[in-house]
Amino acid sequence: MNASKVVFQSRSTSHARGAMFGVLFVLGLGLSLLCQSQRAQAHELEANRLTLVQRDDRHVQLTLVVDLPAALHRLTSPAEPYAEFLVRCAAAALPDLQRVFETAKAQWQRETVLETRSGDTGSFQRWQWPEARALQAAMQENLMSLMTVSKTAGADHVHPQPQEVQAHWVASKGTVSTLKVSLPPSMKPTLVVSYRPHQQWLTPKESSTWVKF
Repeated sequence: MNASKVVFQSRSTSHARGAMFGVLFVLGLGLSLLCQSQRAQAHELEANRLTLVQRDDRHVQLTLVVDLPAALHRLTSPAEPYAEFLVRCAAAALPDLQRVFETAKAQWQRETVLETRSGDTGSFQRWQWPEARALQAAMQENLMSLMTVSKTAGADHVHPQPQEVQAHWVASKGTVSTLKVSLPPSMKPTLVVSYRPHQQWLTPKESSTWVKF
């Protein structure tokens, strides 16, 4: 079940919040230019990358490098122009954004599943996500980038800084040699990289060692 559209309510009247709204109001003056261009979302998920590392016969580590603001937009408010979504989230009270982010994380975690050829399936555990405060800071940076680049090279040249997410999966039986992975639709397209590290010692008596790829 998809998360509902994000709805935020401001809970602070502090001078800091007022200053933030003032900055965002100035930034929002250029939104009409951004929203008229379909290129405004061309950058959204270009950097997504999933890396699966087999730590031992049964243990797989996930590292997901993803544009979380864009993924949250696709999950919660796909019909809303991306720039307007950024303005709303960047100005939201942090507890409101936290609530929406927690709901989204729960759905993303449910939708990220591994399956082995032997039929062993399961969800990842020990998830590590950026904090809501870091997510909001990324949204503010993305908004600034959109506003700046729209006046120069165009919105399709925006390259947001992706965020890193980690998790672990341990098979209940057997040795893992081949996996099928499912990812949330809102995090696609995603480049999938997988490998099992080769380890060897370089001792004090050795000046060098051969490394095989």
